[in-house]
Amino acid sequence: LEAVIRLWYIHKAKKVLKKMPNLIKIGITGSFGKTSCKYILNTMLSKKYSVCMSPHSFNTPMGLTKVVLKYLKPYDQILIAEMGANMVGDINYLCNIINPKMGILTAIGSQHLRTFKSLENIKNTKNELIKNLEKVNGYAVFNGDNEGAKELYDKANLEKVYTSLADENASIYAKNIALSETGMTFDIVL
Repeated sequence: LEAVIRLWYIHKAKKVLKKMPNLIKIGITGSFGKTSCKYILNTMLSKKYSVCMSPHSFNTPMGLTKVVLKYLKPYDQILIAEMGANMVGDINYLCNIINPKMGILTAIGSQHLRTFKSLENIKNTKNELIKNLEKVNGYAVFNGDNEGAKELYDKANLEKVYTSLADENASIYAKNIALSETGMTFDIVL
């Protein structure tokens, strides 16, 4: 009964998203850094757009369903969906709900190795976001400073960029980075 109820809510969330064809949907996944990336992206995009961001760590099927049904407003222009995974197939399932057109891969690491069993399974699962973006002529951003993410960037077959803090060959990199008690400043080079 519980599984049927979950499917009903997921179906309801998909119907809401279908009624918003101009909504830009961005998926963020990675072994770490998802939540920080989501908050930074929300801060930047909210200056110009109406943005709905998955709050806290709502990054599961029911969490993202709740975001769509409770937090997403009809006037929102962008949905930022954090996508977590504990096993192979989890990101595919989340992409089936949200159908993102853009994605960010923060990093590949050994988190959840107990449930994934191997680093290769983690890499393949995080790459499920990229594979789903390829189906819709999507756009992906990769963390070029993470070896696993950079490896997936090299293999990806879609419009893509990678970012870096130091690699001046990156599509986007930072320079003149300065930390102080009041925050951080840096220049972004495109």
